[in-house]
Amino acid sequence: MRIGPLQPSLTLAPDRSLPPLRLGAELQAVVRRSSEGRLLLELASGHLLSPRSRVPLRAGDQLQLRVAQLQPVTVLQILSTRRPEQPLQAGLRALLGSDGSRTNLAAGLSQLLDLAATAPPPLRALLAAVAAQVRRPEQLADPRELAAALRDSGLFLEARLLGQPQERPEQDFKAQLLRLLAQLQTAPAGGKVAAEETATSRGQLSRLAEGAGRLLARLETLQLHAASSQDLDLLFELPLQGQAGPESLQLRIQRERQGEAEAETVGSGGLLVRLRFNFAEDAMGAALHWCGSGVSVYWWAERAATAARLQAALPQLVERLQALGLEVRELHCFEAEPPAVDELPVLQMQGLIDERA
Repeated sequence: MRIGPLQPSLTLAPDRSLPPLRLGAELQAVVRRSSEGRLLLELASGHLLSPRSRVPLRAGDQLQLRVAQLQPVTVLQILSTRRPEQPLQAGLRALLGSDGSRTNLAAGLSQLLDLAATAPPPLRALLAAVAAQVRRPEQLADPRELAAALRDSGLFLEARLLGQPQERPEQDFKAQLLRLLAQLQTAPAGGKVAAEETATSRGQLSRLAEGAGRLLARLETLQLHAASSQDLDLLFELPLQGQAGPESLQLRIQRERQGEAEAETVGSGGLLVRLRFNFAEDAMGAALHWCGSGVSVYWWAERAATAARLQAALPQLVERLQALGLEVRELHCFEAEPPAVDELPVLQMQGLIDERA
């Protein structure tokens, strides 16, 4: 009686093109799929094998194999299988090494622009384009300006390139950072930046590259957050011009799942829009629940004077909302620290670090 191997295995039909194999040798292979749809094993040596097996395999699987038999057919035992890493986890793992993934864009941009004044001429135009992302508060009060700011925030760069390849997103924040980083990376090797390097030190160029890299890490974290969400969940961080430098407006737009809307509309879902203004000496926040034709609005302000001004403006807000055909269900203003809007579940995902490494 012949007893089969306890471990799952693959068999290889006799083939003169097989590489020399030694009994007991361990091999590493990756499962590939041919143009005809057949599964192949690609060895580390580059050889391609055509296995037969009842073991379910998927393209991209990484196998650790042992040669268990050579005659009359070759049998390879499967010692371990690793599934290919999901794109989201791969992206997050790449960002773990940068503290920029957890740093507000306005703070990172402020640090970068502090270095811009003494940057070499070839970099000044690129830094000026990045600095243009800092908008005045009154600009964002214009719906068209706000729409442009959200469009060019960097969150949609790849989608825009895919959907509108004929249009170059010149004003996109992420595109500007990528151009800046590309120019900085050529500086040590020569070219225009290196020729002007007498105006600054290599250390400053390095700090510029680090600053731009932190901003890019934060933007990509916000993109991965949006991509990982089951429902609509976008967090925008828009730098605002303040008296002492860039300040932050955080805007989060979420689709509420059924059962999470207000009590009178349970089961119907809705849209939740949250704001937080982080000023040097004050912080303000707002939350708007919008479901059907009804809205509920809540405001927060740390300082009593700011809270009083918001409270006095509430009747005007009611009039404007009603003029848009909306029913105002609740409207409140609180003198308190506004709630955070930038909690990102992707930064708490488990399994991002391989404990065996």
